[in-house]
Parts: sequence; C-alpha cells; structure tokens
Amino acid sequence: MGAPFTFPVSEAVPFDGSGATPVFVSENAQDAIIEARDTAPGKARAPIILQHNGNLGNNFWHGYDSLIPSGGTPIVLPWNCKLTEYTFSNIRTSVDGIMDFYKNGTAGGNIVYSVSFVNVNQVLTAAPDISFNAGDLLRLRWRDTGQNPNDVVSVLFFLLT
Repeated sequence: MGAPFTFPVSEAVPFDGSGATPVFVSENAQDAIIEARDTAPGKARAPIILQHNGNLGNNFWHGYDSLIPSGGTPIVLPWNCKLTEYTFSNIRTSVDGIMDFYKNGTAGGNIVYSVSFVNVNQVLTAAPDISFNAGDLLRLRWRDTGQNPNDVVSVLFFLLT
C-alpha cells in the first residue's frame, strides 16, 4: 500500500507576484493572501440601511426601521470598522435640520458627527473616519431647524478594519 496523498500548505506553494500591479513581494501563496488583504486599495465596505416611514420629527431617533418600537434602538456594529460615508434621502423637496450621530450612548456630549441640511431633500457626505469596535453602538437623532423630513432612508457605509 502506497503513502497517502497530502496537500501542501499554502506557505509551501511558491508565488511570483512580479507581474501584478502593484507588485507583490510575497514569495509564497499564504503571504500573498495576507499581502492582498492588507494592501488592497478598496478594502471591503459594508452598508447599514435605516428607514423611517412618515414624519421624522424633532429629536426623533432614526434607526433600523420605524416599525421597531422605540426608534432609539441602537445600531450594533458587528465589525471593527470606520464610518466613511453617509447618504440621506426623503420625499420632501426642502428639509432643514441636523442629523446627530451618537457613539455608545444617548446623552448629550457624546455626539461624534453631525450633518446639516439646508433646503435639500437628499445628501451624500463623506463622514470623517469615526472608528468603531465590534459591539459598539451608533444612534442617529434628528434635530429640526425647519421642515421635517418624511419617508426617510439613510445608508451608512463602513470600511472594515
């Protein structure tokens, strides 16, 4: 009876990344996988979508879904990540207000980002790199300075870290 067939581990598989752009310096498959993960120009992004049917009034929490009791239900971040982009759209043509972003709490003093709306119905903004650890909480609260939004959808984009 012959010896059993074995598969080589990825560290034992030679790799030549000299033809890649950018050039890989790894010399085995395992190191190349790690190098690609760590240096990729477009690391994985993940969205979280929030929606609110009806009027989003002053000091209302904007959460996963308006059908969940208490719009203050926090968004639980499942990954280590950074908030990099935020989009907002609603059915009204003119909205005035501020969306405040709270990290790990609801009381004043823990706002980590705010977006102002002046006579608009949709916004796309590049948020500052706000870092989160897996399990951190994020909450959004609308502050009215004019007409409230109605039938709101927001998308939060996170860069996985």
